Amino acid sequence: MAEVVLKKEVCSKCGVDVRENTLFCYNCGNQVAKEPNDEAVSNGDGSVTAKAVTKAADEKKRSRAAEERRKARVSQRRSNEYVWEPGGDFRLTFLIAVLITVAVAAAVYLTVFWK
Repeated sequence: MAEVVLKKEVCSKCGVDVRENTLFCYNCGNQVAKEPNDEAVSNGDGSVTAKAVTKAADEKKRSRAAEERRKARVSQRRSNEYVWEPGGDFRLTFLIAVLITVAVAAAVYLTVFWK
């Protein structure tokens, strides 16, 4: 039976297990793995290798992600202003509540004692 060997990546600074292919530790932010060294960018005839294209795409993704984080931080700095506005007319609300209570009490009295 074949044995499968799994290599767990561990942060060298804080010792926390990190996911595969992770560049930075989620716990302390330390760089976990070195980025792969790119071989020659061009093949001599002006064509570009796949690694160079992949690296350029990764850099573009990182810059977009950094920009999104920056935007999120700026939006969080906005403070909210709360203004107290007085409610409606209390006397009118109280009068309506008293009238409804009297009407309900009269209806209960009539149904109970009207035989």
